[in-house]
Formats: sequence, structure tokens, C-alpha cells
Amino acid sequence: MSCPAHNAPIKERLQALDDDAELPTAFYWMSAGMVFLVIGIPFIYRWTWLFLWDIISGVRQDLGPPKRPEGCRRLGRKAERNLSDETFTLGYKEVPRSASFPKPSESDLENSISKEYANTGLEGRIEALYLHPIKSTAPIEVDSATVTPLGLAHDRLFSFAHLESKLPDLDGNTEHSWHFITQRESAQLALVQTELWIPDPDAEDYDEDSIWVKNGGCIIVRFPFTSDYEYNRTGIRAFISEMLLRRRSKGRVGNMVEFRVPLVPCEERIKEKAYQLDQMRIWKEFPESWDMASEIDPIILRKLAYTLGISNSVTLFRVRDGFERELYKNAPSVEDIGFQTKVGLQDAYPISVQNMSSIYEVEKKVQEVAKKKGKSYRPDSRRFRSNIYISGPTAFSEVHMKRLAIQGRSTSDAEDQKSSEPPEPIVFALPCRIPRCKMPNNDPLLGVRDDDVFQPLSYLNKEWRIDPGASSGILGMMAIAYADSLHKEIRVGDEVVFYKHGEHVYNKIPDKEKWTPSN
Repeated sequence: MSCPAHNAPIKERLQALDDDAELPTAFYWMSAGMVFLVIGIPFIYRWTWLFLWDIISGVRQDLGPPKRPEGCRRLGRKAERNLSDETFTLGYKEVPRSASFPKPSESDLENSISKEYANTGLEGRIEALYLHPIKSTAPIEVDSATVTPLGLAHDRLFSFAHLESKLPDLDGNTEHSWHFITQRESAQLALVQTELWIPDPDAEDYDEDSIWVKNGGCIIVRFPFTSDYEYNRTGIRAFISEMLLRRRSKGRVGNMVEFRVPLVPCEERIKEKAYQLDQMRIWKEFPESWDMASEIDPIILRKLAYTLGISNSVTLFRVRDGFERELYKNAPSVEDIGFQTKVGLQDAYPISVQNMSSIYEVEKKVQEVAKKKGKSYRPDSRRFRSNIYISGPTAFSEVHMKRLAIQGRSTSDAEDQKSSEPPEPIVFALPCRIPRCKMPNNDPLLGVRDDDVFQPLSYLNKEWRIDPGASSGILGMMAIAYADSLHKEIRVGDEVVFYKHGEHVYNKIPDKEKWTPSN
């Protein structure tokens, strides 16, 4: 509003007061600023803190331990220990010895083993025990394990598989079949981690009707997967979690995708989730197993296939209880061991055994050659993916042995151990040696294969192709427990001895009619 001059006529001055006022622009900006201070700043402050808190909570969840399955306890631990970095010279002798080991009781134990093989380089102890609930994935290290007709309890119950398709026929029809996946096809399987959870009646939240207790526990599966980052809350969280996880694992592991499946699904669960029975090919066999795809989000399965470098569909199979594969080949007969040998989803035999001294010799030679070539090689006993690792026997002393006896220490005090009665030994037949494939060339820590470097398979093919039935070098022994040894527990630190000298000829034929008797 413009003010008339004071000397203007009174009529003009009164008329000017009735005109619309013209406020300065600054008045509007100041009003808007006051409204922003009163309403806007608290809103932005609240939104910012919620945004940051959501990211912080998400990152803490990504880095923290997962929620424990209700009513269960974890069996074993993540197997990060590299046995090849440790030294086992005479340490096993520090373990108190049993009064007599093993105690001759069966016809198979023909002589007093402790007298026959004392100080011959064939005795030692169990140094480590490993389980692989899902075939070819990262192992779980345990302090003890139960011997079952199928091997060690919980070992190789599951296997990933991918869908193979044949070329269409003249009518355009195409056959599809599932084929098991191992580190032979995908070295990245070594990065797939598993946790084994079993029902625990002592748990505070134990309930017989809870989902995991009813289904015998669960398997928690995690695998690395990094998607493209987006400029939003989820993308920022994923980026921060990725950086912190890689820093914590020294660059090895980033963001992990997780899913859970029942360990021993009950009939109710099988019907509820509509499990499908299908054949999964393992070498020349086609065991009918449970396809557990209905337990896993399809998006997660696609992410898993991407991580493994597989373009086809991927699923998870579980062995069908009561329909395991009968094993012949070199396996002892029913008359020999007291039962028909069967396997779950193992390649061939229920249990594999490695002598640490043999592994040391192989890895030392490989390191020497790699160093001369200017290459790097990281020793890791987990390359050989065995169940039982034994320290004490001299290198490759096991390759001509037919039996393995394991005996735990007496339950009495160490001072009275000499006078106490030792437990019966757990006896295993060693039906054949283990022909090695290219899997030991994989680095289990990084999930990569470097065939350009002189690798374990190269050395074994050169120096240890000694079995007339095997087309490759050997390392380690297959093992099958006797009926009297089933459902017993073996522990880290238990005494062991290889005995009963004999010859081995590896037999590949799975048919019963062409079974090769043990000798």
C-alpha cells in the first residue's frame, strides 16, 4: 500500500486507506520459514533418524548371529580350522593309553594288535571329525559323531541338483532329468555354509509340537550373493553390510542369502509342502529322493544358481529314508560285516578316512613345485573332504591296510586307566582306496579352482597311481563299520590303529552280480 503525502487532501488520504495492501515479498518468505521451523524440521529430523536406525538395525542383523531354531541346539561349529597349518608329531602319544588296545574279541581281530603293530607307524588318534549335511558344501567340524549304517550321522543327507535336458527328438519332445552337483562342476559350492540344528529337550523353548522339533531339527543354509546396489534404503544397507562382512572375513565373504529346511521332515510336513519324489542321478545310479524345492523361495534358488554359475534350474534333494542305495562294488558282504551296506547321497562309500601325514607329504610336494614355477598354493586338508582325519601313522602306511580300529579312552580317571577295562573297539573294514578327482584342486576357503598351478591331483597321478583298478592317483581310504560297531560314538582324541595287511583293487561296477568280495 502506498502512503499518500501528508499534504494531500483528506479525501485522497481516506480513499488510499481503503485500497488493497501490497505486502513485501520478504513477508511471505519469513512466514514460510516459520512454518518450516515449527513443522518441517521435526519431520525431517524424525525421518532421518528412522532412516538411519533402519539401516543400522539391518546391518546389525546382517552381521549378527541368526535366530536360533525354536527348541533346537547347534551341532558342531563352522569348520574354519585348517588342519594343514597344525603340527601333529608325537602329540597323540600324550593321550593316556588304554590298558589293551584294541581288545581282541571278534574273529576279525586275529592277533593282539597292540603287540603286533606297536611302534610300527600305524597307530595314532582322531585329530578331527567332519560332517557334510549337504553334499559338496562347506563342512561342519564336530567333536564327536555317531556311527550309523549309512556312515556318520547327518552326513550327506542332502544334495543340490540341476536340471539337465536332452536334445529334442523328431517330434520335438525333450527329456529332463536331475543331476547331482558337486565341486567338480562348481567350485563355488565350497562357499555354501551349513548349520546343523537338532532338537534339544533341555532348551527353554522346547515344544514337541514346534515346527523344527517335529521335523527332527533343521539345516540352515547360507551362500554369498551380491546384487546390484540401488540408491535406496535397501541398497545402502546392502552396501554397508557387504563392506563390513568382507572386512571381518578378510575379503572372503560378503552378503549371505539364507534359507532353512527340515532335517528329518515328518509325513505331515511332506504333505503340507507337497514334496515331490523324483530321481536324481549320482554317477550311474538314480536314487528316488525328495525334491525339497517347495521349502525354498524360488527367488533364492535362482540366486543360488547364479552364485554357483549354473544356468539351469537348481533344487535341493534329500535322501528318502528306507530307500537308500545298496552298495556292492568292494563292499564286504552281509556275512562279513553283519548287514547289507547302504549309502545316502555319498558318491560311493559311507565314510572316508585320511591320514594327516599323507596329506602333509602331498601338500609339501605341491608347494615346492608351485614355488619353483612362481605360483602360489595354499595347503588345506579340507581339500580332500573326508570324515575322519587321523594323526600319528606314517605317510601312506594306510594304503595296504584292510581294517581300522578306534577306541575311546576309559571313562575312569587317568590315574586308574591302566587298571580299568577299556571299551570295545569300534572296527571298520577298509574295502578300498580313494581314487582322487579334480576336487582337491579347489581352494575350499575361496571357492575357486586354479588348474594352472601344479595341484594335488597332478602329484597324486604322477606318484600315487598304484591301484590297478583306479584310473587316477589315490589318497585316503573308504570305510564301512561292522554291525557290532553301529550306533556307537567316536570322538576327537580317540586312539586308532590300522591293521590287517592286504591288497586292494578298486572296483567301479555298482551291480550286485559283479560284486567283488572283500579279501
